[in-house]
Amino acid sequence: MILQNGEALEKVKLAEGNMSLVLSTPCGTEMIHHFIPKGAQWSLFPEKGRTATEAIYVLSGKLLLEYMEKKTILVKGDGLSSSPLTDDLIFEALEDSEFMYTTTEPIFYTYSNRVKELRELSVAIGLKDGYTDDHCSRIRDISLKVGKQLGLTQSELFVLSFGSFFHDLGKIMIPEQILLKTDPLTEKEREALKLHTVYGGAILRETGQAHLIKAAEIVEQHHERYDGKGYPIGYEKDEINMGAAIVAVVDSYDAMITDRVYQKRRTPMQALEEIKRCRGVNYHPDVVDAFIKVMQKEWNEDGTD
Repeated sequence: MILQNGEALEKVKLAEGNMSLVLSTPCGTEMIHHFIPKGAQWSLFPEKGRTATEAIYVLSGKLLLEYMEKKTILVKGDGLSSSPLTDDLIFEALEDSEFMYTTTEPIFYTYSNRVKELRELSVAIGLKDGYTDDHCSRIRDISLKVGKQLGLTQSELFVLSFGSFFHDLGKIMIPEQILLKTDPLTEKEREALKLHTVYGGAILRETGQAHLIKAAEIVEQHHERYDGKGYPIGYEKDEINMGAAIVAVVDSYDAMITDRVYQKRRTPMQALEEIKRCRGVNYHPDVVDAFIKVMQKEWNEDGTD
């Protein structure tokens, strides 16, 4: 088989870049060409039962590798391999980058199809819930900025990117008559709606993909409150996953500045004041402080008062 001029067996476009399957053998070996834009992340996580030899070779650009709390910059001509993988490897593109990923056990279709399907579901749920089609991306982007402000590691930021994007995924399991209801919900309906956090976590765990399993904790806990009065468990303070605490603030803010069927939008400043008011009650104080810094920086860059 000859592939010429960028041809591939299959190509998939994801939010984090593009994947192209360029080799797939009967014995399971795959070569996958990756393009990831500046600022995007990519990872390799060890998975139970997976014994593959895995390797990457950088074709262009510059990748920051975080491995066991150590950081290394990889440039054109650099590579690495593991057989099998035993530790998390997190890559961040410091500039637009391309690399070839080779594995002796197939992964392309499992990863590309499942993640693409979950992304489409999440966007569809957001639209149904009264948001725009960029709601999930907006929550992810701001959450990552807050995470960086708080000093989260590359590994934590990578998991946060998925947990924040998929935060409301479980609403796919909620009946439409509850999700789309314009009148006040009954107590029974409110309890049913709260289960979306549990459903979302279960969906991510069922993928069997290590980074999505880790992100499930964020999805499950993003409605917990700092004072312990949230759901589904009633965790409080530092019992709450930090990624979930971040999403709680960002999602609340975004909901307040969006017109919904049951409420009119607030101005960004009104929403920010509400976030401040609930600091240490609904929301983790450190997260609120970091969020304020991020939003003030955003407004200054936009010229917003």
